[in-house]
Amino acid sequence: MNCTRHWRERHTMDKAEDLDETANDGIEPINSEPELPTQSRIELVTRTLQCPLTDDELLKKGKLLSAKYREASRVESEKKSAMGQFKNRLDAIAAEVNDLSQVISEGCFWDKVPCHEVYDYTRGTFYVMRLDTGEVLSDTVRPLLEDERQSVIHGCDPPTEDDFPVSEEEDGDPDVDEDSDVDYDNAEEELENLDEFP
Repeated sequence: MNCTRHWRERHTMDKAEDLDETANDGIEPINSEPELPTQSRIELVTRTLQCPLTDDELLKKGKLLSAKYREASRVESEKKSAMGQFKNRLDAIAAEVNDLSQVISEGCFWDKVPCHEVYDYTRGTFYVMRLDTGEVLSDTVRPLLEDERQSVIHGCDPPTEDDFPVSEEEDGDPDVDEDSDVDYDNAEEELENLDEFP
C-alpha cells in the first residue's frame, strides 16, 4: 500500500515537472501512464513486494527490535532457572538410584537397631547384643576395663538395665518389639565360640 502511495506521489511530481518543462519549451507533454489494451480483463491482486520505510516507520521498528532483545534476555533467564531446578531433581533421583543399587548388590542395608550393652561380670567381658535378633556383635566383645570392674571389686551391685536406659529414639522405634524375649542362651553360645581374650 505504501509502495503504491509513494509511486503515485513520485509519478505526480515527475509529471508536474514535465509539464513545467514542456510549457517553457512549447512542447506538448507525453503521457507516461501505462496504456492498457482496449479489450482486457483487470483483476486486483496482492503481492509481497519491497516497500521503503518512512522515518516514523523506521523509528517504530527500532523500538520494537529493542523490546524483542529484552524479551529474549528474559526468556533465557527463565530457561536457566528451570534447567537448574530440573538438574537438582535429577541429582536427587540419581542419588536414590545409587543407594538402591548398593542395597540390592550387597543384599543388606544400614538402619538404626536397639541394642543392649552387656557388662558380663561373670566372664569379665563386655559385648553388644542386638534386640531384634539376639545376635552378639563379635566386633564389640572385649575384656572389661579396670574402671568397669570396680563395682564388683568393691562389692557393689552390678549395673542393671536402668543404669543404661534406652534412648528415646530407640525406645520409640515401632519396628522393634521390646517385650519380646531375647534368646540369651544363644548369646551365651556365641560368646563361648568367640576367641578367648589375652
